[in-house]
Amino acid sequence: MAAAIAVMAGGGYMYFQKVEEQKRIAEQKAAAEARARREAEEAARRVAEEKRLAEERARQEALEAEEAKRLAEEKERKHREEMERLLNARGAVVIVTQPEGATVKLGNLAPMQTPARFRDVHLGEYKARIELAGYEPVEIDVTVTENGIFDPGTIYLKRQVGTLAIETEPFSVAYEVRPASAGLFVSSDQIRMGETPAEIDDLSPGEYVVTLLKQGWPTYTETVKVTKDKVFKLSHRFVGGGLKVTSEPAGVSVLVNGQPVGETPLTLEDQAPGEVILSFQLDGYVSKTMPQTLKAGETTEVAVVMEAEDRVRKPSELDELPEPIEMVEPAMPHEAKDVGKSVVISVTIDENGYPSDPYVRETYSAEASRACMDAVMEWRFKPGLIEGRPVKTRVAIPFIVR
Repeated sequence: MAAAIAVMAGGGYMYFQKVEEQKRIAEQKAAAEARARREAEEAARRVAEEKRLAEERARQEALEAEEAKRLAEEKERKHREEMERLLNARGAVVIVTQPEGATVKLGNLAPMQTPARFRDVHLGEYKARIELAGYEPVEIDVTVTENGIFDPGTIYLKRQVGTLAIETEPFSVAYEVRPASAGLFVSSDQIRMGETPAEIDDLSPGEYVVTLLKQGWPTYTETVKVTKDKVFKLSHRFVGGGLKVTSEPAGVSVLVNGQPVGETPLTLEDQAPGEVILSFQLDGYVSKTMPQTLKAGETTEVAVVMEAEDRVRKPSELDELPEPIEMVEPAMPHEAKDVGKSVVISVTIDENGYPSDPYVRETYSAEASRACMDAVMEWRFKPGLIEGRPVKTRVAIPFIVR
């Protein structure tokens, strides 16, 4: 019985264990099912939340997209308005230079002379180019703002300059430099004057007329072209001419253009080339004057023969023939009158116009000759002249019987 009880006890224990196991399994299953339900619910909740969040994001994105679109449209509208405003907006540009009168080129606007004021200029960045003849061009950046005035202040232009060097032989020759384009009407401040050698280093580029003045020499003129930042050298040598004078007799005083230069025989060197007046003087002889041309680099030889003052001249030697200023008709005897006949009387006219030493060169009767000689001695004359000086002259005076 005890054994039976033990078996029964053992069987009961096993049953209990089995029940407990089944209970445990059931609990585990229930727990698993509960956990599965919770997980399913959690998953469903998460899905729902994700869906809600997705829908929220979609709504937010839609709102943001709509706002972005609105902002973009607003920005575009403002941009268009700003562009329209800027397109219609204007500013001004003021350019002042020293010296004035420079040409200003600003964009595609019409050029203006300084002082220049460009009005109603579109806004923006520009390049302004400033030009004035004889000066370096200038280029500046210009910014035009709405209702603003761009004014960089006075722009001092830098002159373009070249150099003119003038040399002469000999030195100390007076020079004058003037712009070739100025013509006859040129202001005094445009003319440069001085003596050689000289170097003028502040001339504006261009053509100039250079005049060299050496006393007694022909004026020398040359047109030169001065170039920016370069030196133009003008050299000129005043080459003189020579003069060699001999005379018969010697010892004659020689004058050149009225100035005594010595006595013959005479040799002069380095004389100014060109036309001169030579005069020769010696007591007891007739003074002589003659023009002569002296050539540069050559010696002009002159030989002069002086003539005694009391020599009676022939009409062919005179510059001006004697002219009667008072005349008396011959008292022709009746028997000597032979109409158409002629008498020629030769007579000497002195320096005062008085006749002397008459003789008959041609006649048809002694009575007619005497009457004509008596008459001619009563005449008075304007004397013959050589180089403006009265001289004795032998002339023939014809008388025709009428």
